Amino acid sequence: MIIKLISILMKNLVLVGHGYWGQNLERVIRNNKKIYNLIGVVDHKYSNNDVDNMFYFNNFKDLINSKHKIDCAVISTPATEHYHLTRMALENNINCLVEKPFVLKSSQANELFSLAKQKKLTLMIDNTFLYDNSIIELVKQVKSEKIGKILHINFERTNLGPLREDVSALWDLTSHDISILLALNNVLPKDINVTGANFTSKKVADVVITTFFQKNIFVSSIASWLHPEKTRVIKIVGEKGMILWNGMDLNQELRIYSDKKYKKSKKFNDVYINLTNTKNSGYKVPYVEKSEPLDMVFKDFYKRLSKKTSNNLNQENLVKNQILILELLDKKLRLN
Repeated sequence: MIIKLISILMKNLVLVGHGYWGQNLERVIRNNKKIYNLIGVVDHKYSNNDVDNMFYFNNFKDLINSKHKIDCAVISTPATEHYHLTRMALENNINCLVEKPFVLKSSQANELFSLAKQKKLTLMIDNTFLYDNSIIELVKQVKSEKIGKILHINFERTNLGPLREDVSALWDLTSHDISILLALNNVLPKDINVTGANFTSKKVADVVITTFFQKNIFVSSIASWLHPEKTRVIKIVGEKGMILWNGMDLNQELRIYSDKKYKKSKKFNDVYINLTNTKNSGYKVPYVEKSEPLDMVFKDFYKRLSKKTSNNLNQENLVKNQILILELLDKKLRLN
């Protein structure tokens, strides 16, 4: 009876796309074998085959036509394939977890979310950083107004590769930053400037610098595949303090600079004076429970499949705005 109940609660899952990131997803899926039963993998490098109770297919359509019982699909192919694969899955009553960037047009995002609602299916996007406990704490600290009114947010996301051909560094890297920005303040940008360069490809930009205003907050970012050092940094400057997040510093990912002695003044240079005093007074490192964000993504997906409470940051409206903003930035992108 217990074994039968466990088998009912487990979800039959297929992984569509088995490249660099797909193999990482497989690792996490297998680590969650109490809730997921990985029954098949789809990738163009495989021929249709059945090995050790696992089904391998060359394309998703063949797997669907095979009539195997599939509860959900994890889609981790090049972003240019996300739309038609997700649509195919939803049309065949399969719940979906889709790797970012979700799709490349806001009209496609709206269409797929509408289809999922119509079919009463779960459609979730893997915005991994919204499941990082240090980012969740960062959002909490900003919304508590401990550092006051936000003036400036800077994102830095660089590395030496991996290069992509399907999308630019904007869609690959800046997409993470846009999701975090929207978790802080779900407002569309204005006064957009985007400059990039394509040193390694004729098709896509490998370095992108973006600036815009979100309400009265000045936002800047750099995304690059051509950098000697891997960086994952967010700097937030408020009237009363600052926050530094460094995703590569696992001991002190999050630093909060705030000063209780802060006094508001109308003098122009008082912001600088107050921030200097704040920095000199030192910083606090809030306690953040350690967990693997990608593992939390799959646990949240299972909760959504089970119609339970889910992560309140990574919701439909945020994802729709994320794609809309990336689309706007992409249209403004000037290659030098």
